[in-house]
Amino acid sequence: MYNQKNLNVVKLNFENFSLSTLRDNLYTGSLFQIEKKIFCPLIMSLKQALQTYLVTEPEFAEHKLSPAQHFLQISKLRQELYSSPTWKKNTFEFFQSLKLPLDEYWIDTPRIRAIVTTKNQSPLAKPAYYIHRDTWYGNSQSQINFWIPLCDISRENGFCFYLDYFDKPIKNNSHLFNYEIWKASGGYQSTNINKFFPTIQEELKSHKIYHVNLPSEGVLIFSSAHLHATNPNTTDKTRFSIDIRIVHKKDFHDKLGAINVDNFSVGLNIQDMWDFSKENF
Repeated sequence: MYNQKNLNVVKLNFENFSLSTLRDNLYTGSLFQIEKKIFCPLIMSLKQALQTYLVTEPEFAEHKLSPAQHFLQISKLRQELYSSPTWKKNTFEFFQSLKLPLDEYWIDTPRIRAIVTTKNQSPLAKPAYYIHRDTWYGNSQSQINFWIPLCDISRENGFCFYLDYFDKPIKNNSHLFNYEIWKASGGYQSTNINKFFPTIQEELKSHKIYHVNLPSEGVLIFSSAHLHATNPNTTDKTRFSIDIRIVHKKDFHDKLGAINVDNFSVGLNIQDMWDFSKENF
């Protein structure tokens, strides 16, 4: 195993955060972590929704409900939050707290992830563990991801990056992905199990693997071009997290971003992102 101390993972302070000074580093593969707990309405609204739909101790609800019931409750939770104007306003306030110039970015709807334990894992969840780049799903090479877990993250319940593949191609089937067909099939996190999920098509031989280590409600920031995969959750509780994808408008128009080594997907998700320069909160 590669020595994780030598990897380019940089710890940041929330108070001194400035994405404008970090974008070039993100586009060349650096990972950034804010380990101080983030207190914001976005996280609080998710916690409240989890209490509503999964009652007390939502992280243990998977042991009390059938897999179908658990999946249905989380689907209802997502539908309620994603359609709520408050969810959008909370996203605006989250990035405002990071002093992000919101008029310069497109911002996608924050997505709620729920990774159940291996004991209760459904065969239908197999695509969630595929090795992939987000860019294979019609995501821009300029896209930057913010990932916020609601529990402490380790190798036992997190995900990993294959850092030596950031600028190295791997055989994959992203050429079969069409964003418009994906949307017509329900889009991200729909219940349609017949959607196409791109993944690698050859053996992975990585010698530079980073397993995410992050405290609850910290923030991990990385390029969408990173090759990564979800680890099986071998703990006794569900891993809940939020991920938010953003794209700097000028960088996109100037074709600045991570190098494209093997993304052949068709279409782009930018058209469906929020443009807060047109909003008035």
